[in-house]
Parts: sequence; C-alpha cells; structure tokens
Amino acid sequence: MIGIGIDGESPDPLVELVDTPGAAVSTLFHRYGEVVVRRTAHRTGDHALAEDAVQEGLIQVLQRLRGGDDDLLVYHPGSVVQRNARWAASKLMARDRSCTDKARMLDDPSLSAGDDPWSLLEMRWEVEDILSRLSAAQREVLHLRYVLRLPDAASAGRLGLSVKAFRCRLERALLAARQVARARTAA
Repeated sequence: MIGIGIDGESPDPLVELVDTPGAAVSTLFHRYGEVVVRRTAHRTGDHALAEDAVQEGLIQVLQRLRGGDDDLLVYHPGSVVQRNARWAASKLMARDRSCTDKARMLDDPSLSAGDDPWSLLEMRWEVEDILSRLSAAQREVLHLRYVLRLPDAASAGRLGLSVKAFRCRLERALLAARQVARARTAA
C-alpha cells in the first residue's frame, strides 16, 4: 500500500491508500495534474509542452514507485509532481532548443548567446522565485516601476504616496530582492 497525502497532512481523511504504483500515479494525476499543467504552462508559456512535461514527470514518479522510493510522495505529493514536471519541461525544452537554435542560427547568424531563449526562461524563473518571496507591497512597487515602466510621480500617484516616499519604498524593495537573491545563491 502506498499512502498519498496532501502536502504533509498524512492523517488527513483525504489520504488514499492504493495498491499499485499505477493506481498511485493515476491518483496523483487526478489530484494534481490540472494545477501542475497550469503552473508549468505559466512558467514555460506553452500549454502543450506543459502537458507533455506533466506526463513525463508522472512517468518518473511511476519509475520511482516501482523502485520502492515513495518517501517524499507520502508527505509532499504535490511538490513531487511539480518538481518532476519542471524537470521534464527543462529536458523537453533543451531537446527542442537544440533543433530550434540551429534553425534560427541558419536564418539569422547575427544572434548572440545572450539571446538564448532557454537562458531567458531560466532568468524569468529565477526572477519569479525572488518576487514570490517579497511582500505584496514590495512586488507592487517593483511592478509599477519596472514592468509598467511608469515614472516615479505616476507610480507614487497610483499608490497615494509622495514621490519621495515611493522612491524609499522602491529602494527597500530592491534591497529586499537583492537579499533574497543572495540567500538563494548562498544556499
């Protein structure tokens, strides 16, 4: 019997005991598949790739279950499915990238390594992770200034602040983002 709980809540009445690894994967797909596809599609910008990644990720889960490795699934099944889907998406994108990059280079040899779509996607994931660790107020200040590219006066007006107060909040938000980034690289 393989226990599949909801993120660390094993005594939860939603825990299902299943007899086979195949049934465990089916249960994981029905419980987490749609959410993981949505999250992966949001990160990659490609819904079809996200569906393929979730499928590949669940195949990895099945192989781990058949090998007797179900420790993480008992306590964090959603996290395991998400992590495996992310891993599979990176592998699928790397496979597609090699073909796409060769075709792009033939079409436009002036492209530099800095235009690598995979590197840009990885940077986007890092920025999303850093922003997710900031407060909503900090994210809002950064969004107004760097995403919407509003001048300080317009941003301050939207928040009902003076320009000086907005700039102070912006500096604090940037400082917090730098600290989170440093903590990520140190870990």
